[in-house]
Amino acid sequence: MLAAVCLWSLAAGVSEAATLSLSSSKRSISVGETATVRAVLNTQSAFINNGEAVINVPEGLAVESVAKQPSVFNLWVEEPSVSGSGRTLSFNGGVANPGYQGSSGGVISFVVRGVKPGEYSVGISSASLRQNDGLGTDVASGTSGTSITVAPQAEPEPPKAKEAPKEIPKEEPAAKQAPAARTAARARPVRAIRFMVWP
Repeated sequence: MLAAVCLWSLAAGVSEAATLSLSSSKRSISVGETATVRAVLNTQSAFINNGEAVINVPEGLAVESVAKQPSVFNLWVEEPSVSGSGRTLSFNGGVANPGYQGSSGGVISFVVRGVKPGEYSVGISSASLRQNDGLGTDVASGTSGTSITVAPQAEPEPPKAKEAPKEIPKEEPAAKQAPAARTAARARPVRAIRFMVWP
């Protein structure tokens, strides 16, 4: 009996581990183009009922929009928002009992636009993932960000010069016979043939 109580106490003292990571729809974009970044929750074997995080976006990228759907969280203590001149995203959300358990639970997503060329890292500066154990134990064991390369905007190709249409030489009409020539041809003298009859 005492051994069973000790084993139960040890099991209760072991915390599960959960991670929060970022993934981008594109690893490379050009200036002016956009990519969608998702925050993904992996709870391992734990049931998570609350999570919060702060995400940092570098100057070479600009946040265009933030979305909380679809998400494994449906209760929001703090709606996903952008602050710090568009360089910081934060959220605090949760889900009712028994919580969420899974390896690829989407939490929030946001769209970034390339502002200037370079290689940039979008990272998570802090995160808490609380287990549904009645105590709200933080079981976050790690975070991972994503990188996006912004290439210079491609210069438009100069328009190709249009070739001038080739002129097709017109056939000259056959020269008409001069009226004088026709008149002369019609007025040619006819030689008279005389017949002499001898008695």
